[in-house]
Amino acid sequence: MANSLRQLPHADVRRYQLLGVIIEIGGGVTGQPVSVFELADHAGVPYERDTINEDMKILGQRGLILYDQRFGGASSAFMKGPGVDAWEAFNGARSAVIERRIDLRDVYLRWLYEEIEVHDRYPTRDDFLKSGLTYFGLPYTEQDVSKAATWLREGRFIEGQGTWGDDSPIHPTLTAKGLFTVENNRSVSDPAPSSAVTNTYTAHIHGSANVVQGGENVQQTLTNNAEWAVEATKMADAVDQSLPALGEEIQREVAAANEELRGELASESEPGRVRGIVKSMINSLGKGGAGALGGILATQLGTFLLSLPA
Repeated sequence: MANSLRQLPHADVRRYQLLGVIIEIGGGVTGQPVSVFELADHAGVPYERDTINEDMKILGQRGLILYDQRFGGASSAFMKGPGVDAWEAFNGARSAVIERRIDLRDVYLRWLYEEIEVHDRYPTRDDFLKSGLTYFGLPYTEQDVSKAATWLREGRFIEGQGTWGDDSPIHPTLTAKGLFTVENNRSVSDPAPSSAVTNTYTAHIHGSANVVQGGENVQQTLTNNAEWAVEATKMADAVDQSLPALGEEIQREVAAANEELRGELASESEPGRVRGIVKSMINSLGKGGAGALGGILATQLGTFLLSLPA
């Protein structure tokens, strides 16, 4: 069930949690009656009695409890063996540390985006723990948040200073890569798309972050009708703006080549030297992990090569 938790309808997640409360109140004994009034008074059931009655009715129809409906809504639930099995499977799945922490990376990044970009706040790790967000009703631990934040920092989705003994940022901020991931509805665990897109769209640069925004059909818009050195500078700018969306290893290679390109342009290099540097960028972008934007950027670099004088 661990891999399918996110596919569960919210109402079913709520019903699984209700099973757990019925088991808790009933002392884990099958056949022990638990009234709707006991459930409504329990801190783990923060919704109205009518909803509780409806959920008990559905759990009864599924054979997980025996539902005893009384006049005036004074109903009771009697736990059955299949209900205990269903609760244990659900609770075991949501207690799986690996799946919970992988899921938390996206949850935490999107929470940071809401806090920083939408509400203009300066959030901390502790603020997240106080937010009430849970993994299917199971609270995240400090260690969960620390490890997720450290992973996001090492993946360059967030940045910030940690403390002695804990590298996770105390006051995390979003990088261009983190913004790009949230605003394009991607997961931090998504593999980079492998196919380039041929449609041409204008790139939108997000604020001062200089990251290409938009859907999967994104392309840097460049012209090649000016003197080649001017166009080479524009190409170098476009490469810099696209770096945050590339994989880490390819990002380092392309960034180093682009720095070399700028050095050649500053020294009024011949087109032949520039051509060699641009070809090395194209080769780097041809590796796996460059993503759709990397493929498009490689195409633009190839177009630029054709514009260079012999």
